Amino acid sequence: MRTKNLILIFTIFCAFKTQFLLAQTQSGKELVSVNIQIREADTRKVTPVMLCITHVKDSVVYTPPHGEIAEAPANPNDFFNGINYNSDLNWIGPIRKMSGKGFVNGQRTYVYGDSPSLPYWHEPVMYQVSGNFTIDLFPGKWRISIEHGNEYVPVQEMLEIVAGKKKLVRKFYLTRWINLPAMGW
Repeated sequence: MRTKNLILIFTIFCAFKTQFLLAQTQSGKELVSVNIQIREADTRKVTPVMLCITHVKDSVVYTPPHGEIAEAPANPNDFFNGINYNSDLNWIGPIRKMSGKGFVNGQRTYVYGDSPSLPYWHEPVMYQVSGNFTIDLFPGKWRISIEHGNEYVPVQEMLEIVAGKKKLVRKFYLTRWINLPAMGW
């Protein structure tokens, strides 16, 4: 019995060690810790946003903080019931499916059909972030798409992660195209 317990403990240890090593490198490549700060252009304050970080070569979506492949999208009811925002730097909200039929699998409301949920959003999903977070990414070309409501111009930029760097800071400034509260709305 003791030998079986030791084997079980050793197996669990090896599994955790493997997961830890995978978190340190993706595809055998060193990871770069990328601090992303998203601010409102007029106030310079960090602001929460909806975001998607996609590896350009394979179109796979990754999430903070450990640069993991995005999980399956949440059920639309999670959004209808409201999201409990958390100001923790590396918090991410539920993953929202943004295109394709969803009524079959419960990942998207049927009202959009095959059309994107937002006409200008070309990513398959989006998720909420605090606006100041860190994500571990392997070297290569990445696309970052940012959305902060209908009053702000959406951002989509390329981000090149270069091998050999340990850390990178990238700042994005969101510009209002209209200020409805200032107009009395």
